[in-house]
Amino acid sequence: MKWLSSKLDISAIRFYEMYDFVVYQNIKTIKWGRIPTEIATLLKELDGCILKEVYLNLKNKQILTDKQLLILLNDLVVSDIENNQLNYKEKMVFFLVTRRCNLFCKTCYLSADKVDYGYEMSINEIEKSFRKLSKEGFYNITISGGEPFVRKDIKDIINIAAKYFKKVSINTNGILLTREIVQFLKKNDINVMMSLEGASELINNEIRGKGTFDRIIQVLQYFIEEDYRNLTISITVTRINVDELNLLYDLCSKYGIKMTMGVFLETGRGLCNSDILKLEPKKMLECYLQLLERMCSDHKEEYTFPPLLKKCVNYCGAVYSILNIMPDGNVFPCPNLIEDRWNIGNIISEDYCTILENAIAQNELISRHVEKVSSCIDCSLKYLCGGGCMANAYFEEGSVYAKDPLCDFYKAIYTSYLVNWDSDKDDANNVKGVIDWCMKKYL
Repeated sequence: MKWLSSKLDISAIRFYEMYDFVVYQNIKTIKWGRIPTEIATLLKELDGCILKEVYLNLKNKQILTDKQLLILLNDLVVSDIENNQLNYKEKMVFFLVTRRCNLFCKTCYLSADKVDYGYEMSINEIEKSFRKLSKEGFYNITISGGEPFVRKDIKDIINIAAKYFKKVSINTNGILLTREIVQFLKKNDINVMMSLEGASELINNEIRGKGTFDRIIQVLQYFIEEDYRNLTISITVTRINVDELNLLYDLCSKYGIKMTMGVFLETGRGLCNSDILKLEPKKMLECYLQLLERMCSDHKEEYTFPPLLKKCVNYCGAVYSILNIMPDGNVFPCPNLIEDRWNIGNIISEDYCTILENAIAQNELISRHVEKVSSCIDCSLKYLCGGGCMANAYFEEGSVYAKDPLCDFYKAIYTSYLVNWDSDKDDANNVKGVIDWCMKKYL
């Protein structure tokens, strides 16, 4: 704990009074915690002191345990090593290998009508792109589309990705997966995200098309029979399927497979169908809490408590730690902001430094800070959520400086965690308290 010899600097710490306690937020590291008001006052008085001295002063107050004191002081500082570790974990690229797709889903964010498939990078161009990204510290890649398995060379692409990236994931609708492909994915330890929009044929097929439900269930069986569980079922929550969330959870539990909820985006074909798909934030909150409660009672802690909520942090890493590459090599800041106005370069013809310079030149994007979002200025949670998703804000209001339409959802969740989270309790008991408090307070 060499950091105990460094000085306390609270210039990057924000303190907010909430109920009968104070929440501290380190705006550099995005670490946070809950402390008594007396401790917050003492920290301000000890600004500039050696942390060991701060520790002894706080210990003498006999308000916090040794464990709580060490967690607090660790949250107030961060070393260069920790910064590098954070960057290593977070830096990732979404790589679309095609815009072609074998389905015509109502929720698709890519295309509202016929897609101009355009140019698709060759296998050699893809490998050169992977090499560039890997050299710049992009260790995680998600291969996506369209439907990536419509490409005949998709196995070659996956093999090449495995050479350059520590973690390789692939998003698929699952329709084209065979037993042999599942065996290939298992051999290469590929993380698979597969879409299923309901627990019944009726609901899923209304969104994804006739015959898709039975086919996906068949593919799920391949994963089970091959004993490969590195699979997550993804559902984009909408008005159509919201009442089947618990049933889908039961289905995934039956197969021993993880499940995740995605947020509906009003873009592409989804925009054309938003009147029948869009869910209100309060309903979203109700669904999330109900599902979280089910997971908690089943002791599925490995994916019950997402890092977003355990850390209570939702900062956007667009450009600096997240990139989205389209099939023609064009680069965008995130998987959702893919209109021409957000194009920041081309991975085939430009290096990463040039692309980053292009992004910095787009002042509207890079300068979007939570303190510049007018509806966030007076919010005590602003440094935790970072103003939410700027893509969601853009789709809803036409500006990245607008409020995230799911603001009320995140505010309820974050507040519940800040009020109830106790570092001396395990995750399961903490989440139970969060659920109970949030339901009583907001529903």
